[in-house]
Amino acid sequence: MWRTPQAGTDAMAPVLQCPDCGQKHPLENVADTPAFRCRGCGRMLKVPTELLPTAEEPPPPAHFPPRRVPEMRAPASSLPILPRLVRIGIWFVAMPLAFIIVFGFARTFHVFTQRQMENTFLQSGWGRFWPIMRLLPFWALGTTLLVHFSNIGIARWRIARKQGGGRGSGKPSSSQRTRSRSRSRRPPARVAS
Repeated sequence: MWRTPQAGTDAMAPVLQCPDCGQKHPLENVADTPAFRCRGCGRMLKVPTELLPTAEEPPPPAHFPPRRVPEMRAPASSLPILPRLVRIGIWFVAMPLAFIIVFGFARTFHVFTQRQMENTFLQSGWGRFWPIMRLLPFWALGTTLLVHFSNIGIARWRIARKQGGGRGSGKPSSSQRTRSRSRSRRPPARVAS
């Protein structure tokens, strides 16, 4: 329960009275908190919202700062795209190579037997293709991995070749040049007769 000074009396600060013990608490001592403990009985007392000081909002700025837009950068590992003929050539090499790898593993680990391979050609009906069809996803995965890593490898090789430091570029590296110089400076070995 709170009380405000009545008209005609001296102006006093508002007071909040505890309903349990009756102790009066001047609200100027509460320090702008919405709730506090009674000093007499320890009960939590709420300050009415109309007696709480209102926080003034700061005025909006005269102008808003420009919105920051994150920069769109290319990934650090972006590689150049290979010419179309090179990419088609990679596919033509990767498909039979993946076929040989997948079916070679299947034959080695007895997932695809000699009899299943013979039945594919000698029997009739669609069931004869089941042993091959269960290996097709692995063939596709192998082909995709070969194509992907071949594209990356060839693109990196081309970059290294352009920069002059790649293997097979025809230019000896600095360590190769120092080794060849040190060999040429050695005196010829003497042969004992």
